[in-house]
Amino acid sequence: MDYSQGAVKHMTITDVIVVNLNRPKETEKTVHSLLRANDDIRIILINNGSDELPKIKPSRKVRIKNLKENVGQAAAVNIGLDISTSEYVCFMHNDIYIKDKHWIRKAVKFLETHSEAGLVDVYGWKAVNGVKQNITSMWGHRNVLDPVGDFEEV
Repeated sequence: MDYSQGAVKHMTITDVIVVNLNRPKETEKTVHSLLRANDDIRIILINNGSDELPKIKPSRKVRIKNLKENVGQAAAVNIGLDISTSEYVCFMHNDIYIKDKHWIRKAVKFLETHSEAGLVDVYGWKAVNGVKQNITSMWGHRNVLDPVGDFEEV
């Protein structure tokens, strides 16, 4: 299905919650890849008591909440949920690089057409020399020279 030609009837803004804890460079790469690849998202960046903040400015597409202390991943995500106003929310680690411009539309379309689904996860595998390897974690990148799919970890 060609998602660039309007296969999704309407553009649904999806909030993408990204939590940063002392990984400013990775967070910058993640946020910039999201901004380059998607018009239908709003990023909610939670700086979870980080010593060094990423060089990202708030805008119409980026909301930033700087916490004075680390409240833990779950609490930081919940703060992002409190800020969110969209029907759909995506939780993204701060070390994922998005390649596919329409990845969020595909996920929303899936949720809209599969009422039994409540969650779409960003996860992937690649077979290298016949062995399945996780391509969404640094562990999986050890022997992967050309990551495939619509995203990769930075």
